[in-house]
Amino acid sequence: LSLHSSSWQATITATALQKMSTPNLYDQACSRLQKLFTALLCTQRSSWEQGCTAQALLEAFQSSLEWMDPDMYLTHLYCLANDAVVRQGEDGRFATVLNGDGSSDQGAVDPACIGETFFNLLGLQGDAGRELFQEDVPRFEAGAESMLKYILECCPRASVSPDNSSPDDVLLSHRTDCTQIWSDTIYMLPPFLASAAVYYTYHPHSFFDPAVLLSMSLRQITL
Repeated sequence: LSLHSSSWQATITATALQKMSTPNLYDQACSRLQKLFTALLCTQRSSWEQGCTAQALLEAFQSSLEWMDPDMYLTHLYCLANDAVVRQGEDGRFATVLNGDGSSDQGAVDPACIGETFFNLLGLQGDAGRELFQEDVPRFEAGAESMLKYILECCPRASVSPDNSSPDDVLLSHRTDCTQIWSDTIYMLPPFLASAAVYYTYHPHSFFDPAVLLSMSLRQITL
């Protein structure tokens, strides 16, 4: 599955470039995407693979790649997000309950990488024909809030200030079983925090401050 996920996401990027430069290769790339996509959807996946799959689909939708009907992108994104909520752990981490209680998935920030998909789907409210069913809105909002609260309150972290005096100078751990700082976190976490900042700017929430979320997103990259 890791190979499927990585290959499919790489092909998304290549296809977008080929559409602009070499139309004949674009058709070939679309055919390859379809083959990879079928294999990808037929495999069980861990939280990070669920998120990477959704992110690749989201980027394809935003890039207007024409190998799939735009509404089908949204259908698949909804299904991936819905499954992440159904398999959300008690601690708030998305898509961790695959077998057992979720403790076997030791990713701390990996589950957050599907978060941007949630906020994009929630942001479609008012877009007739594309908006979520009304009963799904509170489920998706609650799921995203739980994931965000886990990141803000429970995720292991390491101070990077010389004297440990600044609560803002922290890097979030990539794992739950120990405190480890991985470069992968830059992909897995900041997009979720940034998209949350945008969403809560237009949908104010008493607990989440958009400015704090955006600053935290940037600091996970710059620190």
